[in-house]
This record gives sequence, structure tokens and C-alpha cells, in this order.
Amino acid sequence: MSGSVKLMRLENKMNIQRQQGGNQRDWEEVRQHSDLPIITIITSTYNVVQDLHWTIDSIKKQTYPNIQWIIADGASTDGTVAMLGANNELIDYWFSEPDTGIYDAWNKALEHVKGDWVQFIGAGDELYETNTLEKVALHLKKRLSKLRAGVWPSSTC
Repeated sequence: MSGSVKLMRLENKMNIQRQQGGNQRDWEEVRQHSDLPIITIITSTYNVVQDLHWTIDSIKKQTYPNIQWIIADGASTDGTVAMLGANNELIDYWFSEPDTGIYDAWNKALEHVKGDWVQFIGAGDELYETNTLEKVALHLKKRLSKLRAGVWPSSTC
């Protein structure tokens, strides 16, 4: 492919406007009524309509209530954006626009983080068990309370 064709494709992609959606929960209200930490999950996607359902199902099955899920899509053209829109109730915030790669997408997503902890999960990846985030949150809360008390937790906690 010639350099001018690559440049034209890049220019066309960069002219695509941001699409966005999600339920955008009021996380300040959640903080007022819960002492559990908010865990933000960031997933970057690009043309992953055939694999994203694994991640959607995995997060949907989690027993932990305080999950903020942000998806940064790189202007997919394969139906991924429609899948994001169909899952607005589960996804806190998603956007689709051109990016320069996974790190650019993650950095854009970080601007929307409301959680106390951030986890990056790839499109198509799954959490190990339905209570994985519940276990993680309880462990983090325990260690954080020890840190606040001035006790550095040992590696056996």
C-alpha cells in the first residue's frame, strides 16, 4: 500500500466523531451509601464484536455491586459499537473514536475514572469467578484499613 493511501485512510479515520453512551451512575451518591470501594474496569476495544461478549458476560455475573466499567473503542466498524450500545445498562461509560493504540485508548478512559481502584481487562477476557471482584475489594479494604492505622501489611495478609 502506498504512503498516500495510508495517509488518506488515517485522515478519514481521524474525521470520525466520538460516539458515546453508558448509564453513567452517580458515584458520589454510591460513596455516601456504601463503605465498599469502587472498582473501575477499563477495556479498550477495536473490532472485537466476536469476542467482547465473553467480557460482558463475565462482568454481568459479578456479585460485587460497585463496578464502574469504562470502554474505550478505537472507532470499530464491525458491530462492536452496536454491542456497546446494547449494553448501556452494564457499561458506565463507553466512547468510540479513533485512537493511536491501546495506551492512547487507556489514557482517554482514565479521564472518566471514578473508582478507588482501576483494573485493565482486555476485550474477550473474563474474570476468574463470579465473586472475583468481591474478594479483591474485601482484601483491598482490609489492607487499606491497616495502612490508615499506620501498620504496613505483611505479604501474608
